[in-house]
This record gives sequence, C-alpha cells and structure tokens, in this order.
Amino acid sequence: MRSGIDVIGSGSTSTYVGQVAFNSQTNCELKNLNTSNLDISGGNSTTKVTNVRTNYRIELNNSSAFLSNVTFLQGDYYPGIDVNDGNPVLYNITSTTTRSSSGDPAVYLHGGASPNIYVGSIRNKNRGIQIGSSCYATTDADFCSNTWDMYALSGAWDSDIDGYFSAQDPEDCLYYPSGDLEDYYEIGSWNYCGAGVAKHETGDKIESMVGGSITDKGLKGAFKEYNNIRKIMINDAKTGNMDPKLYETEFEALLTTFADYAQTGDEKNSPLALKLYQNICFDLEKPEQFLSLLNKVKTDNKSEALAPHLAHLTISYYSYLNDVKSALIETEMFGKNFPKSDLLVEVLYNKGVLYRFGLEDCDNAAKAYSEVIERFPDHPTAESARASLERLGVSKPETEEESIEPIKLALGNFPNPFNPTTEIHFSLPETGFVSIKVFDVMGRLVTTLVRANMNAGAHQVIWNSRDQYGNTVASGMYFYRMQYQDQTLTQKMVLMR
Repeated sequence: MRSGIDVIGSGSTSTYVGQVAFNSQTNCELKNLNTSNLDISGGNSTTKVTNVRTNYRIELNNSSAFLSNVTFLQGDYYPGIDVNDGNPVLYNITSTTTRSSSGDPAVYLHGGASPNIYVGSIRNKNRGIQIGSSCYATTDADFCSNTWDMYALSGAWDSDIDGYFSAQDPEDCLYYPSGDLEDYYEIGSWNYCGAGVAKHETGDKIESMVGGSITDKGLKGAFKEYNNIRKIMINDAKTGNMDPKLYETEFEALLTTFADYAQTGDEKNSPLALKLYQNICFDLEKPEQFLSLLNKVKTDNKSEALAPHLAHLTISYYSYLNDVKSALIETEMFGKNFPKSDLLVEVLYNKGVLYRFGLEDCDNAAKAYSEVIERFPDHPTAESARASLERLGVSKPETEEESIEPIKLALGNFPNPFNPTTEIHFSLPETGFVSIKVFDVMGRLVTTLVRANMNAGAHQVIWNSRDQYGNTVASGMYFYRMQYQDQTLTQKMVLMR
C-alpha cells in the first residue's frame, strides 16, 4: 500500500475481504474496518490504525505504528498480534477467543520488539503477552483468567507492568525463566481480575537484562523517564497524532545518557541502551545519528557476547530504512558469523519479512520462513513463521514426526546448549502416566520435572537449571529421562553459564 493513503470505512464499519497490508514510512490511516488479516511493515508513528476488527492475525514488522480499539479473533495456535522489532503502541486491544495452546499468545514480541501496551482486555489465554529475547513491554492492561498474563522467554529484558491480573500473587501469573520475579518485571499497582483490591504495593524493583539484572541506577532511571515520556505521547495520540518531535528536548537529554551506557561495551547494559537510543532516533527521524553511534560501538567492541546484538541492530537499522538489499547482506553475514546465537532464529524470520514485504518475493520469503521451522521447530517464532507461510498460501514443512500416524513417543529440548533455562518437549501416543527426571553425569537424581497422568499429544516442561531443593546447579552435561508405560527415552543437554 503506497505512502500517504487512508483506508476509511463508510458508515460505522466496512469490510475488506482478504489481507490489508501497509508498507510505508509515512502518513497512513486505517479505520472502521473488518478484515481477515492486517500487516504493517515499516510505518512510523503517523501510521494509525483505529476501530479495526480482524478475524485472524495482526502482523507488525519494524513498525512504530499506533493501533487503537482493535479486536482480533485469531486462527488456531498462532499469535493474535505478532510484533517483530519496532516500538509500536497498542492501545485498547481486545482478545476475544479462548485457546489453550502455548503457541497462541494474544501478543508475541520478538526480534527486538519494544512496544507500549495500554488498556485492553486479554482473557482466557494460555499466555497473554509473550516476551522474546531482547524484547521488553510497558503494559497497563486488563488481564483475567489467563494461565500466564506475561511470559518472558530466556533473554527477555524487563517489563514495566500495571493493571488487573489473573491471580492475587504475581508469581502465579507472571512467568520468568530464571532469577527473581523482580528481575524481569517492575510491578506497579496489582489488582486481581478487576476486583479493585490492591495485592501488591508499588515498589522500586530491579530491571533485568540478558543474563541478570541491571544494577546501575542511572540507566534504570533513564529507562523510567523514557517510558514516562512515551505514556504522555500516547495520551496525545488519543485525540490526534502521536508526535515524538514535541518532546525532542526531553529525548535529546536521554540520548546523551543512553549513548554513554552504549559505549561502555558492557554486554548487559550496552544492548538495552543501544535499543533505547535506536527507538528515540527512529521516532525523531534521525536514523543516521543512531548508525553513527552503532558504528562507534562496533569499532570499540571487544566483547564476543555483545557482537551478535550489534549485528542484529544493524539489520534493524536497514530494515527501518527499507534498504532491503543492505539488510539481506547483513542477514547473510549474521548467519555466517553467529551460527549459534540465540538471535539467529529472529534474524532468519526477519529475512522472510524482508523478502515478503520489501521485495514482494513470496518464493524466497517462503524459503526463509521454512528455514525457521526446520531449524528451530520448537521455538515460539516458528509459530509465527507457520502463520506467515499460511498467509502466503504455502503449507508448513512437514516434519518426519508429523508424517507418521499415530503420534509417536518423542522427547527433545530447546535450546541446547542453554543458559539458564530450556524447554523440554515430549509427545505421548495415548493418555498415560509419565515421569521426566534430570540426572547428572554420575547418574545422581537432580530433580523431577514431571510425575503425572497426562493426555495424548504434545507437551512441554521448563527446567530452570535448579535441583529439587531450589539450588542452582553447575555448568556441564545433564541427562533427562522420560518413563512412559514400559518405555524409556533418554536425552542429553548441556548447561553453559
């Protein structure tokens, strides 16, 4: 859809049969529509989507668009709102369907996404908002009756949350892969399912980064100030356009702070500082200022752990500019230089986005999405890739297990090696009692993860590298054994701290 176009329904609501797609940097508006699918690829803060009802999936790629009053009825097992990179605003978002699969979060953040999510109703889901590696969310929403209101994957950054939640105790509906809950969520007021009863007092919590919490008060304070400015901008957008340039003076002060932290080269603080610096530069339409800092950090960098984050941000920069050729070159370099990085799955997914929206090359887009599924079949982003393939009219790649009926007994884990959590996936051909235990290399029991009667089908359980007493275990090789009826399966996994 070309730049500058408005799609406005006649009367109260119009229906658009099929897919609505934006691929623009400026001045688009979509409102009062029913649609099967909605894609926004690129698009700065002047892209507005209001009063929209979609019955499948909303996909945002590298976008800072403003979405308000959106209701979605998604298809089976896929995210309702799929946010790949960018820092969009989701205001008054409503999920109306009930699903039980872990693959169908109402909102899935991945690829470095960092949205603000305000005022909405996310209910009856397995996972309300799922936060991927190098992502964070600022949230004030109405959650209720979800298994997990917010679910942080390994490598997620902190999230600032407020509103109504599904349980009286935060630990009952906020999932975090390791450490303390305070390392992943800064909690404001806490109310149970809209009851209006505060169950958790406002406190000064510690934000978290990849591998641990941010202890620097200066960076925490600047991050808070950034989110406060975003909240004011969102209030502005309710009645008009969200114009970041109205707050350029405040943002410029934060740019100085974030630049200082980015240049420390610290593998925990630097990636988040760079991401925040990027968000502001993109909002102010100063991408070259971000590139200048990124190149300086690259030149000075001596940390192997930081290098993949810098490469990922480079791809994000070219994607924002819609410089597809350069973004694809950087993508190929990432695969060669960082074949074992946790970010590789997101880079490969974004490769599909670049081909699909940037070049309108559906064949190569399908190949990229298929590669995600084939190489990372158990990763949540594989579900996004399957949905994208479906959108292209391509069947998902059939794995060996899927081609065999009935379901076979199976056991595996991802990621492997891992630090500090891994998801153990297993499938059962029929209902029965199953146990899964973890052992060290000496054959000693470390912990029991599953001991229950379970239904036939696919299941998963997370091990957080702790023993049965809650103690953190040492790096090394471990074995996990599943016993089901008269059968035993054993696999090995490696914890690398």
